[in-house]
Amino acid sequence: MSKYLWNRSVTIVTGECGHHVTINNTEQALKFLLREWPAGKADRIHAMAKKTLIGTYHSQGSVEEACDAFLAAAVSAGIAVRK
Repeated sequence: MSKYLWNRSVTIVTGECGHHVTINNTEQALKFLLREWPAGKADRIHAMAKKTLIGTYHSQGSVEEACDAFLAAAVSAGIAVRK
């Protein structure tokens, strides 16, 4: 899993209670995008992030690109992000 590790962690705030989730690697981000993404918040940027994360997972992109794509999707969806 170390080849998927990001240089920085990303903490997102989910739900009405302000639950915090810290993502620090491509695998965690991909699982979050696929399983826990808020309903109705998937858009074109989410789809692009998913494609980037899957590519990175299969060694077809950098972890920096994966992190940036995940951050862009969260911002686009209006999800609070703490870096």
